[in-house]
Amino acid sequence: MRRTVATLLLFFGMVLPLCSYAATPLVFDNRITGATKLNLSHFTRAHLQSDIEKYDIARIDLNDDYYDEYILKQKNCVLDVPPEQFCTFIIIGEKEEKLVQISVFNAKKIQISGKKHAGIYDILAFQSKKNDYEYERYIWSPDDKTYIREGTFGG
Repeated sequence: MRRTVATLLLFFGMVLPLCSYAATPLVFDNRITGATKLNLSHFTRAHLQSDIEKYDIARIDLNDDYYDEYILKQKNCVLDVPPEQFCTFIIIGEKEEKLVQISVFNAKKIQISGKKHAGIYDILAFQSKKNDYEYERYIWSPDDKTYIREGTFGG
């Protein structure tokens, strides 16, 4: 019995640290309510000097608070862009009942990591001009109140 417990502890002690975290691709399906679209429209006109109709929108809850954050991507930027071009992804959240820009990424695509820092999901930004598996990991910085680059992975 002790040998079995020791073997299990050894196994889990060696395997669990090696577990990878899944990444969630974003779905830019523009599925938002009329009120949210109106609020985002006011935000894009005031802060981005652009019309909301120029953006595709993905909803995702980045901090598990049951409120969605919104990621905007210009409609004219397709996810299979040539290697030398990147799309701009703008993350917008809500603070004290007002929309605020959380972060901006330039990448071929971004995904949401299954891993968190400070209770906020990490962002994986695929920016390599050589391949589609190398990515930059951005983690939430509570001090800066934005995402900061942690490093390059997968390459």
